Amino acid sequence: RGFRAVAFDTPGYGLSDDLLVRAPTVAGYAERLNRAVAAFEPSRCVLVGAHTGAAIATELARGALVEVASCAVLSGVPLFSKEEIQYYRSVIRESVIEGDGSHFMSEWRLRSQRWGEDTDPKLLHLALVDQMLVYRGSHRAHEAVFRYDMAAGLQSVGCPVLLINGEGDLLAPNDRRSKELLPDATLRLIPDLGGQLSYRSPELFAREIFHFARQSMN
Repeated sequence: RGFRAVAFDTPGYGLSDDLLVRAPTVAGYAERLNRAVAAFEPSRCVLVGAHTGAAIATELARGALVEVASCAVLSGVPLFSKEEIQYYRSVIRESVIEGDGSHFMSEWRLRSQRWGEDTDPKLLHLALVDQMLVYRGSHRAHEAVFRYDMAAGLQSVGCPVLLINGEGDLLAPNDRRSKELLPDATLRLIPDLGGQLSYRSPELFAREIFHFARQSMN
């Protein structure tokens, strides 16, 4: 209601074509998505991204779409310390396809541990299917984000920023850190909600985006 919503697959993920680039960058992802956005010829737009997508949205907001971005909505900003990057690199890496299919259950258990035992199995299934579509390369966007200067990217964004997440999301502390870099940003952490806000509570997520976008455009 009031906005046209377009959800792009991150290049190389979902049902998009495989990337020929083995070591993509956040800037490269943003360049490809900018070409996709241009097909809609927007005069104004709201950029929304979660986790790795938050880095890509940030790069678009400070670069190619700086003139048309009314605001940016970021969830689970990957603003990591060196220690965090080292840890995540140890658990997010190129995967091996096992002959007996045991990698399916291994990934299911890992995701269940990360997202919480109370996660709806349907949500876990959705995430696992998406991951398996690009299984051998599912780590690439994470690697791109680990190499990206997230702090510099955030501080270059000129439009209003909403930092929104469930307070139980693993990256909710990163959103708090991002707020410290962006004193004028709005921070909204939803109580009693875990991660994956856009999937767990899509109506709430859409409502918050709608409200913030309207405020930013007035």
